[in-house]
Parts: sequence; C-alpha cells; structure tokens
Amino acid sequence: MIVTKSMDTVKGYIEYAYAYKVGMFEEDTNDPDTQFESDTFSSLKEFLVKVSPDMIEEMRKDLGVEWVWISHVSFEATSKDGEVSSSLSMFDRRKNQNITLEPFEKSSHGTVSVKLDNADIESRLMENLQKVKRIIDNALDEHVVKY
Repeated sequence: MIVTKSMDTVKGYIEYAYAYKVGMFEEDTNDPDTQFESDTFSSLKEFLVKVSPDMIEEMRKDLGVEWVWISHVSFEATSKDGEVSSSLSMFDRRKNQNITLEPFEKSSHGTVSVKLDNADIESRLMENLQKVKRIIDNALDEHVVKY
C-alpha cells in the first residue's frame, strides 16, 4: 500500500566523523575513540550546505585532522494532520568504528520507519493482509485460488 501525504515539518541530523593520520585516531583501525561532531538542518538548502565538499574541507582544516567524513544522516518528517510520520537514517558502516556488526548486519546501511495514525488506512491494510493470508492458506491446502 502506498500512502502519499504532504509533509509539514521536515528536520534532519548529520554526524561527521574525523580521524587523525598519526596517533590514537586512525581511520583504518577499530579504535572506538573516533571523534564525532554533529549538526541539524531543517531545509534542503541547509542540508546541501552542510554536506558540501567545501564545508567538509573547512571542518578538516579547522579541526586539524587528516580525514572528515559524514558517518550518519537522518531525516524526520510529519504530515500537517499528524496522521503520518516517517524517519530515514543512513549510516557509513565502513568507517563507523563505534558499531560492532553481526555478520548478518554487514549489508545494513540504514533504517526506515513510518507511523500511520489513520483508521481507514489501518483497516485497508488489515483487509490486504487477510487476503494474503487466504491466498497462502489456499496454496498450503493445495487449492490454489486465482485472484
């Protein structure tokens, strides 16, 4: 089921990671002490400025580090009526040393969640789930029903 609604409020979070070439903070080690900085944004223009190569380079020079990279970006949005809210988080798992990954998580680079607070949408979703259950039950009983 696809639900499309205009989002009233959109906000986001950016996490920058940085490491020194020599010393205790090195990008290619599993050192849990990698340094982080964070920032927020509330518009596309702000976001584009904060992820621009110029901003990253300026941060690298100001901090006196060898590397700066964006290790996490997340977006949150809510519809005007409050019925729909969503969030999207993306992570740079290759370089984020603070996260210990299980083998099955190594391909995971983010999460998406959507919250629907609308009885009509919920009832249509339940109807669709019941149809899917009926199809599966019929297939298991070897009475395939075409829909």
